[in-house]
Amino acid sequence: MFTSRFLTKFATVMTILLMTLSSVGPAYAAAPTNDNFDSATVIDPGALPFSDVVNNMEATTEPNEQLYFCEYSPQTVWYSFTPSHSGGFTVDMAGSSFGDTILNLYQAISPGIGGLSELQCANYGNSITFTAQAGTTYYFQAGSIYSGGGDLYVNLQEIPPPPNDSFASSRRKSKSLP
Repeated sequence: MFTSRFLTKFATVMTILLMTLSSVGPAYAAAPTNDNFDSATVIDPGALPFSDVVNNMEATTEPNEQLYFCEYSPQTVWYSFTPSHSGGFTVDMAGSSFGDTILNLYQAISPGIGGLSELQCANYGNSITFTAQAGTTYYFQAGSIYSGGGDLYVNLQEIPPPPNDSFASSRRKSKSLP
């Protein structure tokens, strides 16, 4: 037979066990560190080409993030880039684990997310090529359209100028003598 002391200990253990199990919820991954505009990943202009991968499955949009001029994305991440010299650049999302990529390019014309000016967008694996001015800050908003996300790659590289781009390296056309 069970004694009252045994039943009391058993009830106590079961109560603790049930309380512990009921407080354990589902495990969620954290949102990426560059989920919001104010925490955009800063791309060092001296470290190009740049490539980053982030899982955007838990990414969100913030209240003032209604900037989608190409496609809507419910799961975005942010990058900022301020080049040290003017030139041509290409940004893409090649390598992402999903095909419904969306990439928006903005120029900062005043502080904050409301101070962005839309420049270009690309979706479904296309890239953006743009001319950047030295000292001007550009923002990339990257995400997925329908798939729910996954491993999202952002790649930025400078387009090298042609070899005869400067006066010092210009080529002369030789004249033919009669």
